[in-house]
Amino acid sequence: RAAPGVVGRISKCGSGWCWFDVRGRGGYVEQSHFWGTDPGEVLN
Repeated sequence: RAAPGVVGRISKCGSGWCWFDVRGRGGYVEQSHFWGTDPGEVLN
């Protein structure tokens, strides 16, 4: 689990989920939980 406020890298988003990486550990997080992404935004 990533703690609220942690800084990481979003590398792709689609269908409401984004791949989020923190220092080589990553996983999918619901896009609505991120600050700075718009609903429906797609990142490739």
